[in-house]
Amino acid sequence: MKPLHILILSMFFCFSTYVNAQNVTRAAYEEAVDYINCQLAEVSLKDQSKQPHYEDFKVQVGDLCDYFALYEFLNTRKPQPLEKSLYLCQHINSYKYNYSAGESNRELYYLLSTELFADSMITAFASRHKASFPEAETKIKDYLERNFLTAREVPQEFDDATMPTVDTTITIADEEPIADVELKEEKPEEPKAEIDPALENQKRAERQKLARQLLMYGLGLIAVIALFYFGLKWLEKRQKTLTQNNSMAATFSKSKQINELHEEVASLKNKIAQQNAEINKLSTDITAEEIDENPPSA
Repeated sequence: MKPLHILILSMFFCFSTYVNAQNVTRAAYEEAVDYINCQLAEVSLKDQSKQPHYEDFKVQVGDLCDYFALYEFLNTRKPQPLEKSLYLCQHINSYKYNYSAGESNRELYYLLSTELFADSMITAFASRHKASFPEAETKIKDYLERNFLTAREVPQEFDDATMPTVDTTITIADEEPIADVELKEEKPEEPKAEIDPALENQKRAERQKLARQLLMYGLGLIAVIALFYFGLKWLEKRQKTLTQNNSMAATFSKSKQINELHEEVASLKNKIAQQNAEINKLSTDITAEEIDENPPSA
C-alpha cells in the first residue's frame, strides 16, 4: 500500500474516533442524575396524602434542585425526616460513581435511561406510583435524549399518523418482448436473528465494567506488592540500624569496662607504692632502735 493511502486511512480513522468520542462530561452526567433524583422526589411528595411537603418543596427547592438541596430538604422535615425518600435519594445519587470517561454518549444514556429504571428500588417505586410515574419517566428520558444523544441517535418511533408513506405505483414502459428464460427455483433465505440494540448495549456496558474492575484489581495488586516490597526494605534497613546501634553500644560498654579496670589497676599501684613506702619506713625505724639498744663496743 502506498504511503499516501496509509496517511489517508489514518486520518479517516482519527476523524472517526473524534466523531464517536464522548462529549458528555462528568458534570453533565451528574447533573442528569440530580434531575432524575428531583423528578422522582417530586412524584413521591406530590402523591402523599394531603401533600404536607409538596408546597414547601416547590418554594424551598424548586428549579434549583440538586442532590444536596434535596437531601437537606428531606432530612429537615417535621415532625421527622422522610427516611424512605432519603434512602431512595442516596441510592439514585450513587449512580454518579458509575460514570466512566471511556464510555460513549449512547452507553451513558443507556445506563441512566434503562439500567437505572430496571433497578429494583426504582421498579418498586414505580409500582407504588403507577399513575404518576410514567409521566415522570417520559420527562426524564426526553431530558436524557436532548442532553446525551445527537439528532441521528434519538430512537425514532412512528405511529399510523406519522408513518412515512411510500408510493407503490409502478409505471411499466413499453419494452421489447423478452425471450423465455429458464427459471431456477431459489431457496428461501433463512431469517436472520434480530439483534436487540438494548441487549447489545447492556453486554457492552457489562464488558466495560468488567474491564474496569479488572484494571482496578490489577492496580490494587500492584499497590499491595509495592507496599510489601518497600515495607520489607524498610524493615531490613531498620534491623541493620538496630544491629549497628547494638554493636556500638556493646563496644562502648566494653571500652567503659576497660577504662574502669585501668583505673582500678592504677589505684592498686598507688596503694602498693604507699605500702612499700610504709614498709621501708618501718624497716628504717627498726634498724635505728636496734642500734640505740646495742651500741657498738669501743
